[in-house]
Amino acid sequence: MTRAARIPSRRPVVLFLALAFVQVLNTSQAFAQGGFRPARPVQGLYKDRITPHWLAGNTRFWYRNDLAGKTKEFILVDAERGTRQPVFDHAKLAAALSETMKAQYKADQLPFDTIAFADGGEVLNFTVDQTTWACRLATYTCSPTALGPVPSSDSQGDATSASWRRSRGPGRERGPSADSPDGKWTAFVKDGNVFVRDRGGDREVQLSTDGAEENAYGVLSWAPDSKTLVAWRIEPGDGKEVYLIESSPKGGGRAKFSKRPYALPGDKFKTYELNLFDIEAKKQIKPDVDKLELDWEVPRLHWNVAGPPWRGRPALGKQGQDGLETQGQDALATRGCYFAYEKADRGHQRFRVIEVDSHTGQVRNLIDEKTDTFIWTAHTENLDLRLVNWLDKSDEILYVSERDGWRHLYLIDAAKGEVRNQITKGEWVVCGIDLIDEDARQVWFHACGKNANEDPYFIHYYRVNFDGSGLVALTEGNGTHSIQYSPDRRYLIDTYSRVDMAPVHDLRRVSDGKLVCPLEKADISELIASGWAAPEVFVAKGRDGKTDIWGILCRPKDLDPSKKYPVIEQIYAGPQGSYVPKRFSPYRQFASLADLGFIVV
Repeated sequence: MTRAARIPSRRPVVLFLALAFVQVLNTSQAFAQGGFRPARPVQGLYKDRITPHWLAGNTRFWYRNDLAGKTKEFILVDAERGTRQPVFDHAKLAAALSETMKAQYKADQLPFDTIAFADGGEVLNFTVDQTTWACRLATYTCSPTALGPVPSSDSQGDATSASWRRSRGPGRERGPSADSPDGKWTAFVKDGNVFVRDRGGDREVQLSTDGAEENAYGVLSWAPDSKTLVAWRIEPGDGKEVYLIESSPKGGGRAKFSKRPYALPGDKFKTYELNLFDIEAKKQIKPDVDKLELDWEVPRLHWNVAGPPWRGRPALGKQGQDGLETQGQDALATRGCYFAYEKADRGHQRFRVIEVDSHTGQVRNLIDEKTDTFIWTAHTENLDLRLVNWLDKSDEILYVSERDGWRHLYLIDAAKGEVRNQITKGEWVVCGIDLIDEDARQVWFHACGKNANEDPYFIHYYRVNFDGSGLVALTEGNGTHSIQYSPDRRYLIDTYSRVDMAPVHDLRRVSDGKLVCPLEKADISELIASGWAAPEVFVAKGRDGKTDIWGILCRPKDLDPSKKYPVIEQIYAGPQGSYVPKRFSPYRQFASLADLGFIVV
């Protein structure tokens, strides 16, 4: 730890490992690692963010810079020409407004925060004191207009980026439904068993008899063809609790006791047994599959209606067999409904995607991954990186796996249940999926560790074809990145920073990732003058003597090199994540501890 060695090396170091400290540190680090940005401007920090407002045609946008001394400027960017300039002549507009409104306005303190264009960009609209004005930019003549107030612009934020991610959606999963798609039946549970009621009359039909109070049915799902009802027989888990003591309640007084459900190793999870009910034959089928063990989730099904032309899906046999039983094309001609679900074994050493024929109950594994160590499944609910991503138009799965030692993307042929090809590869890690474009057969994602000579935890953005070709880096610069796309996704604003470097903003072209033009560099001169200092970044070799371990070191504000200081080594690590801050923060990292006289590593 070369930089950390600046602390006098022959003096004793006291290591404090206190649970209360760890909790405080985890909270502050989680904000920093997640790219925490304050909701309001921080005194002494300027141009740390850009909120773009794209104009018609999506080739130009404007944004406002809030500057020191409560001043501001409006900037117009032409993405096609690669130019950045003031939206208007601030001095001329200030003079025109002063004359028209009989008041004094400065060029850098105009009385509005948001603008709108009219007449093909020749007229600028803005609102002052509830009155909307129109200013013709050719002559800088301003007059009141009957238009309503120009909407505030500050609420947009990263809306384009957010909608870009949401567009991928949750796939084709169907939640539980009591009413059959054809409208003929209503399914329900009574006395622990499954019943259906004819929606045209009062006739009830009991479909199961093995339900009980402590092993009742639930999570009902209809097949799209209404011929089969899927239900899970649920056996409760232990439901044990953990106990908490709040030693210092807010407002003072006695310590407070609380408890909440929390399963510990060895505790029994709730189990789900898969059952199918043939509505016409009133027949119950129990597919030959293991029970699902789930703590807080419920089973989710992905339906795939097999229809002509059938895509060569093999006949289904017993789950887990190396050779699947052959049934012949006559059985496949029924063109029944198939569904799949995910099963992560407790202990995270086996992960499966199991497909079931809802007409026969026969099963097979589309994906069956095993390891002696650990399969990363902790964040399958995270829309940025769910493990299984169904492709609606091609009967394929975009699968996220660490099977080669690094987290990468794979294309799975769902009809054959095998890997078609590995999409990304190398000694780096895919961190999230931003968009899957099935028409262009491309996936847009963010990753870390691909750029040499950088902190391997810095996030960069990429695009690649399904077959693994055409990898394009969309971001550049030594820092961790976040992006905002133009509405048509032809351009992006790339913002990157480090804990020791304030944010930098660039406009880049999406087609090839090339720089269009620099936009801004954050101004932190006042912040530094106020006593703020960046954490010290260090890199040291791990226990194996090869692996680089990256960290930060935060010193007391008035450190005296002649004194001894206790050191808190803050570590909260695991196979599921990392928490060392990577983005710039205007706040002094761990100031509450450093100001008490600790050095925090």
